[in-house]
Amino acid sequence: MAIQNELGYCMPVAEVCRLRDRYAPEALVHTDTVQALGKIDLPLHDWGVDLASFSAHKIGGPKGIGALYVKRGTKMFTTAFGGGQERGLRSGTEAVFLIAGFAEAMRLTYRSREADNEAMRDIWHYTVKRLREEIPSVIINSREDGSPYICNISVPGMKNDKALKYLSDRKIYISKAAACESNHKTVAPGTWRPKHPLSLQAAGIPLSLGRNTLRISFGYDTVRDDVERLVSVLSAFCSEVGLK
Repeated sequence: MAIQNELGYCMPVAEVCRLRDRYAPEALVHTDTVQALGKIDLPLHDWGVDLASFSAHKIGGPKGIGALYVKRGTKMFTTAFGGGQERGLRSGTEAVFLIAGFAEAMRLTYRSREADNEAMRDIWHYTVKRLREEIPSVIINSREDGSPYICNISVPGMKNDKALKYLSDRKIYISKAAACESNHKTVAPGTWRPKHPLSLQAAGIPLSLGRNTLRISFGYDTVRDDVERLVSVLSAFCSEVGLK
C-alpha cells in the first residue's frame, strides 16, 4: 500500500518496484492507494507499478465505488463474465450515479488538495504537541513524514477499549485499529499475536503496547478546537485511571 492505514507511514513503493525489476521482472506490482488518494502525490508511472486501486469513500465520495489503474500493456483477465462492460474486465451494468459521485469527489478534492494537506499537516503537529503537553507519557507511533491524516499513539498502561468507550460516551470517535484489522479470525494461524495488529508488529511496536494504542484520524474539516476537545477528554481519562 502507498500509505499504511493504521500508522500513516508512506511506504517505499518505488523501491519495491526497483527490487521487482532487479529480481523478478516478470512479476506485477499492485499498490493499494486508498489512503493516499488526494493526500500525497501519486506518480504511478514513475514508481513503476502495474496496478493501483482507489476508493471513493476516503475522499468524501460514495461508498461502493472504486477505480483500478492498469499500466498500458499489462495483461489482465477477468472472473466476471457477461456483457463485457469496462473493457471486458468487469461485466455488469455500471453504477453511473456512484461513478458520477466519485468523479465529483475527485474534482473537489484536487481543487483544494495542497491547501487541505497543509492545513492537515498543521493539525497533525498541533495534535502531537498538545498530547505531549497534557499526557507526557504518550508515545507517537506515526512518523512526521507520513500522512498528516493519521496519528497513531500509545499511552503505556492505558486500556484502549476503556479509553474508546470513555471518548465515545463524550461523542469523540476514534479507533484502536483499522476496520480491516477488526476480525482476528480471518488471519492465518501463526501470523497473529492476540490484541496486537500485524502493522504494529511490523513497525517494531512492542507487544506490551498493543492494547495501549489509539488511531486518530483527521478530516478536511478538522480544526484545532476539535483537537483541544480530544486532548482534554483523553487527558481526563488518563487522570481518572491513574496514568498522570
